[in-house]
Amino acid sequence: MRVYATPRHVAQSVNWRRQLDDRVADANAILETDFGVRVRIESAREWPARRTGENASELAKELRDFDRGEDVAWVVALAGKVSRAEVSFRSLGVAYPLGKHLVLRSANDAAELDAIERQYTELDAEERERLYRKRKRHKAAAVLLHELGNTLGALHTRERDGLMYAVYGHEMLGFSPGNVALITIGLRHRTNGPSALRETSAEQLRALTEAGVSSWAFEDYERALASHRQYAPAPKGSPRPSPKPQTARRLRKPAKSAKPAKSAKPGQAPKAPTRPVVHRSVSAEPDAVPSELSQEEKLRFSAARRQKQAGDARAARKTLAPLVKKFPGVFEVQELRCQIALAHGGNFGWIRAECRQMKKLLHTSN
Repeated sequence: MRVYATPRHVAQSVNWRRQLDDRVADANAILETDFGVRVRIESAREWPARRTGENASELAKELRDFDRGEDVAWVVALAGKVSRAEVSFRSLGVAYPLGKHLVLRSANDAAELDAIERQYTELDAEERERLYRKRKRHKAAAVLLHELGNTLGALHTRERDGLMYAVYGHEMLGFSPGNVALITIGLRHRTNGPSALRETSAEQLRALTEAGVSSWAFEDYERALASHRQYAPAPKGSPRPSPKPQTARRLRKPAKSAKPAKSAKPGQAPKAPTRPVVHRSVSAEPDAVPSELSQEEKLRFSAARRQKQAGDARAARKTLAPLVKKFPGVFEVQELRCQIALAHGGNFGWIRAECRQMKKLLHTSN
């Protein structure tokens, strides 16, 4: 792994190289357990990027143009800190799917510490400081592992303790079994040169069609199938995945997929994806419209969800507000309320308050 630190990252970090070493060491503890591999830092240096890191996707493109990474497994850029306490991976990093380039952003130390101090008032100052440092290291390693997973073909999971869940949580322990299988395939073909993308896509397509959608977030699953089919034909006899997992909940009808790219000519290696993954919030459950709602209320619920998915969290919150007040005991309504708050970002205490009712219902159902 070759690492570049932007000027903003260097200026905002105390001993950024030591923090990088700690992050990689913590990530290796998971990688060795699940895959028997370790990441080694080939070099780490300052990089005067033209962009400051506020737009991680643009920085990822600049990084890819600057260093193609032909002699290393990954090329990483360390960007400036986020402006507030963030728990959504979409704000903390981006990566090229089945590629080599990823951008990692640091947590906002002051905002994170303030959130812990307000959340854990029963702890004394020393205990809160110790918890903050522990959470900070865990979060840094989780972001690195999440983005490495994206470069190796892992998908967002519905399991909250899995590292590929869309929202960070301190309970994250490792990769789900399904993603362990996908990442193992990605690692096996990592050094195969021009044929790696085709071979990885063929095996991961087979694994996904055999496993079905139930292990992963539905939209990620559909997107991955479409992407893999560009580079590898579907294996003969493989069942077509059903958009409805075996559950009482109903899935939202997926949007029409974009027109697939042209296949590579015979004997010519396909081009790697050119857009980095930008994370979006993904529900832990399939999209569903609660049966307790009237037809008009169902339309309001669906509209709020579409607004959130389109990135307009403020409008989504306003649309959902009447349902939040009327249906405090309906899990899907309170879950969407929490997701909108996470997408909106801001004061961690406010986000926690918006998610409190969902957590209460979740614990009651368990």
